[in-house]
Amino acid sequence: MKIKVILRRGGVIELQFKNEKVRAFEILNKLNLQLPAIIILKNGRPIPEDEELRDGDVLRVIDVHSGG
Repeated sequence: MKIKVILRRGGVIELQFKNEKVRAFEILNKLNLQLPAIIILKNGRPIPEDEELRDGDVLRVIDVHSGG
Protein backbone atom coordinates (compact mmCIF):
# COMPACT_ATOMS: atom_id res chain seq x y z
CA MET A 1 0.00 0.00 0.00
CA LYS A 2 1.30 3.46 -0.90
CA ILE A 3 0.20 6.67 0.82
CA LYS A 4 1.34 10.11 -0.35
CA VAL A 5 1.80 12.72 2.39
CA ILE A 6 2.02 16.45 1.67
CA LEU A 7 3.89 17.96 4.59
CA ARG A 8 3.40 21.31 6.30
CA ARG A 9 6.30 23.01 4.55
CA GLY A 10 5.31 21.78 1.10
CA GLY A 11 7.46 18.67 0.99
CA VAL A 12 5.94 15.47 -0.36
CA ILE A 13 6.79 11.94 0.67
CA GLU A 14 5.41 8.54 -0.26
CA LEU A 15 5.17 5.90 2.41
CA GLN A 16 4.84 2.23 1.62
CA PHE A 17 3.26 -0.33 3.96
CA LYS A 18 3.04 -4.10 3.81
CA ASN A 19 -0.24 -4.07 5.74
CA GLU A 20 -3.46 -3.53 3.85
CA LYS A 21 -5.00 -1.76 6.84
CA VAL A 22 -3.28 1.42 7.96
CA ARG A 23 -4.83 4.18 10.05
CA ALA A 24 -3.97 7.87 9.97
CA PHE A 25 -2.38 7.82 13.45
CA GLU A 26 0.17 5.27 12.18
CA ILE A 27 1.29 7.80 9.57
CA LEU A 28 1.54 10.49 12.25
CA ASN A 29 3.63 8.21 14.47
CA LYS A 30 5.96 7.33 11.61
CA LEU A 31 6.50 11.04 10.87
CA ASN A 32 6.75 12.11 14.56
CA LEU A 33 3.70 14.37 14.24
CA GLN A 34 1.19 14.90 17.05
CA LEU A 35 -2.41 15.98 17.36
CA PRO A 36 -3.86 18.51 18.24
CA ALA A 37 -1.11 20.65 16.70
CA ILE A 38 -2.13 19.51 13.22
CA ILE A 39 -5.15 18.64 11.09
CA ILE A 40 -5.06 15.73 8.66
CA LEU A 41 -6.84 15.98 5.32
CA LYS A 42 -7.46 12.88 3.24
CA ASN A 43 -8.21 13.56 -0.38
CA GLY A 44 -9.16 17.12 0.61
CA ARG A 45 -11.39 16.46 3.63
CA PRO A 46 -10.58 16.48 7.37
CA ILE A 47 -10.39 13.04 8.96
CA PRO A 48 -10.06 11.65 12.50
CA GLU A 49 -6.80 9.98 13.49
CA ASP A 50 -8.40 6.51 13.49
CA GLU A 51 -9.54 6.79 9.86
CA GLU A 52 -8.58 3.75 7.81
CA LEU A 53 -6.53 4.58 4.73
CA ARG A 54 -6.50 2.96 1.31
CA ASP A 55 -3.87 2.48 -1.33
CA GLY A 56 -3.34 5.70 -3.26
CA ASP A 57 -4.80 8.06 -0.64
CA VAL A 58 -3.24 11.50 -0.43
CA LEU A 59 -2.87 13.06 3.03
CA ARG A 60 -2.12 16.71 3.71
CA VAL A 61 -0.80 17.82 7.09
CA ILE A 62 -1.84 21.32 8.17
CA ASP A 63 -0.61 23.21 11.24
CA VAL A 64 -3.23 24.50 13.66
CA HIS A 65 -2.63 28.03 14.94
CA SER A 66 -4.60 29.94 17.53
CA GLY A 67 -4.35 33.41 18.79
CA GLY A 68 -6.26 36.46 19.69
